[in-house]
Amino acid sequence: MKKTIVTMAALLFAAVVSTSAFAANWGRGPGFDGIRGYGPCYSESFRGVSGLELTKEQTAKLAELKNAHTKAMMPLREQMFAKRNVLKALWLEANPDQEKILAAHKEINALRDQIQEKNTTFRLESLKVLTPEQQAIFKAQFSNRPYGARGAKQHAPRGGQRPFQFGSRYPW
Repeated sequence: MKKTIVTMAALLFAAVVSTSAFAANWGRGPGFDGIRGYGPCYSESFRGVSGLELTKEQTAKLAELKNAHTKAMMPLREQMFAKRNVLKALWLEANPDQEKILAAHKEINALRDQIQEKNTTFRLESLKVLTPEQQAIFKAQFSNRPYGARGAKQHAPRGGQRPFQFGSRYPW
């Protein structure tokens, strides 16, 4: 009887402790404005740039630009997802038609061009909100980033870790 009670108490304790691990929110964290996703680009929000000291008006204007950009991008993104699904279906046919696949690729590339154009316009409009001094600070800090906008290595294997060496305790 005593052994059963101890076993049940140990299982109950393990269940209570392990629930905190499963209560965590897995996956990507909240993006801009709490919406799920990757969040804004570094140059869009000017977060992480020390010394900018944005005014309330600048912050409000940047948020307004971001919201307008997000609304303008939604139809293009939906079209992109639809075109990708069409392209996937074309590739999965028994006998894929080369002309249809190439036409679908052209449509996707045209959408990508539109998205890139809107992103560039948005970034330039966001940069216009800053004063010339703030633009100089931003450009100076942005140009010193060694690997990209956020200072992270782009396309580095597993966070830029060195390869496994035999004899080391951990593979990282």
